[in-house]
Amino acid sequence: MITIDGLITIGTPWNGAPVMEHIKEVKKFQQRFKEIEATLNAIEKNYDKAVIKYFFRFNPGFAKAWPSLYEIAVPYFMKKNCPGAADLEPKSKFISEYVASNLKEVDVPITAIAGVLTDFSKLFDPFPSSISKQALDKLNATYAELIGGDPNCKHDMLLPVATQHAEGLVTKNFKRITVDGACHGNKVGITVKRGLSELNNQAVIQEVVKAIEETFYEQQEEEVVDKKAEIASAA
Repeated sequence: MITIDGLITIGTPWNGAPVMEHIKEVKKFQQRFKEIEATLNAIEKNYDKAVIKYFFRFNPGFAKAWPSLYEIAVPYFMKKNCPGAADLEPKSKFISEYVASNLKEVDVPITAIAGVLTDFSKLFDPFPSSISKQALDKLNATYAELIGGDPNCKHDMLLPVATQHAEGLVTKNFKRITVDGACHGNKVGITVKRGLSELNNQAVIQEVVKAIEETFYEQQEEEVVDKKAEIASAA
């Protein structure tokens, strides 16, 4: 039998992934994305195409060429062949019913670790000096809006902190931790600096160790109290 004393999540989309909503609004996405294409390509040649794949995993070329058809075909394809991906939509039945209803009933303590990295200049070393502060600020704000619907959105380059922390959901024994400088993965279209990925980030690892130690020592203290109670009862 497996006993679970605690649950630690890292970069988990408790409320779903807002980027999935772009699949149904491709043309709207394209209009905003065009505003940052030049800056992305100043970071690396054709970087805009790599970032597009970050948003549209299912045939990004199709999304660019036939956006209206993509908006209809891909959601249908996902529900039929990739239900797990469809479940990541913020308004999916899985998120709105299953996760929301069950999370508030979970007795096991949960530690939700959220990464935060909202500045493209922190992703790469070196970062092109030719990119002005104004262009970088525009890139960061527009990208944040595409990720979370708000230019001031805190995110890890893929998921807003709000969904990583299950904000808006009823929770019980739910601890929220934020780690600055942690990226969702080791790529944002292309490979980022070593040590930024949440699963390979020292600060994230330290928080995981801390959460494990707290759960372990709390359990040990409870066992000691129980044993003392048994001894007192026997006496």
